[in-house]
Amino acid sequence: MSSYDDYSRDDVPPTPHTAGVGARRKHTPKLPLSAFSVQGSSSGFPLPTPDPSLMLPVSIVDAGVSGVSTWEGLSEWWTKAADHADRTSGIVVQAPTLEAAEGLVELYPGHMLNRAYTATMEKVLAVSVPIDLSEPFSLPERLSKSEVHLAINSPFKSASDTYAKGLQAVLEGGHVAEIEVAADLTTDAVWDELEDVLSKALPSEEQKRKPVVLKNLLPPALGFQTPLVKLLTHPVYKAYQDHITTLSLFPSVYVQFGPPEWGVVPAEKGNEEVQKERREWKRRIKLYLGPVVEAFGFSRIIYSSTGSSKAPISKASDWYTLARECVAEMGVEQDALDTVFGINGLDVYKA
Repeated sequence: MSSYDDYSRDDVPPTPHTAGVGARRKHTPKLPLSAFSVQGSSSGFPLPTPDPSLMLPVSIVDAGVSGVSTWEGLSEWWTKAADHADRTSGIVVQAPTLEAAEGLVELYPGHMLNRAYTATMEKVLAVSVPIDLSEPFSLPERLSKSEVHLAINSPFKSASDTYAKGLQAVLEGGHVAEIEVAADLTTDAVWDELEDVLSKALPSEEQKRKPVVLKNLLPPALGFQTPLVKLLTHPVYKAYQDHITTLSLFPSVYVQFGPPEWGVVPAEKGNEEVQKERREWKRRIKLYLGPVVEAFGFSRIIYSSTGSSKAPISKASDWYTLARECVAEMGVEQDALDTVFGINGLDVYKA
């Protein structure tokens, strides 16, 4: 089991001597309380509150199936997701390298025709291709005639005109853009640069292009060592709330809900120490989930069993169970759970 001391890099720094964080908050409409509680029936009698542990999405779309370099290797992931594999209706394969992505794309048609793989292959919505947009973007020739949808996955460390132009080219090419935020979120500068890149690259509302999916923001690699009571009032957390609100103003931007860099996801079943760690994770996840739901609503959050490239490898079923419980315990209705864990991913990657 991981030790909290291993993640000192995530500590929230001392309160910065800066001003204006609160003033930056955009006064956008907040979600009604109905988004966080079960509604009463039309007759006026309150409906019974469902048991969160019993609430399950009708189907699951996993936007981050990792560790797959070949189609044969996909079977290993299905084994790790055994407890919810029968509910999984769609997956996005996160290729570990550009070369692996090229191989997956080239072999996709043949495996689709192979009866031994057809059932699994039909669930593949897209292949996510790692390409760093800080360099001039050009789609490799081997991927130009892909028969499976492609998503372009790029780290984001700082803004540049090259990055903005690359992001724009990805969207104009008809590909979903995945941005893994790999920069230090304890400073306003990084948030400002991310917002600036999106402002330059995203089309106007009249132009319909593929969405942008922000990764490593829910939850962020932030504040794991800071006590929750202090984190709630810390400027870094306040800045997170403000900038999440600002990012939500881009209508084609989604947030991926994946495992954080805090450590290996605690298992659902284990000794008391493991369960104590799991309860701590759950409290902290909800602390970040709340502002994202308030800003983006449930309709722009996408479930993924893979988070940051720096996050330790965890069992897919452990994260799924923890993430599902966090959403269900917000007092939501069934349709919110279905939206986050299935509908949104299908809309973004299959369209």
